[in-house]
Amino acid sequence: MKMIKYCVICGEPFSSGRRNKMTCSPKCSEAHRKTLEKMNREAKRSKRKSGSRTTIAEINEIARNNHMTYGQYVGWLYSKRFIRKSEMEGKH
Repeated sequence: MKMIKYCVICGEPFSSGRRNKMTCSPKCSEAHRKTLEKMNREAKRSKRKSGSRTTIAEINEIARNNHMTYGQYVGWLYSKRFIRKSEMEGKH
């Protein structure tokens, strides 16, 4: 069954028998592919940057190993960081 769809690149209507067809022409298809590749590159880049962050599950495991709850451990980390900042401000 043919459906009337709208191209995600140029917005023109086109008919397609496939549900996952998103573009009206090979030119728009190539532009869409390049857009998706760019988005994937940016996502990988941001994932690499945030990849050094510890996940909640990892933090919870560390907290349990130190006989604390997640909240107690995160609070302890926050207070440690806050104390260091306030100590540094007092030294100047």
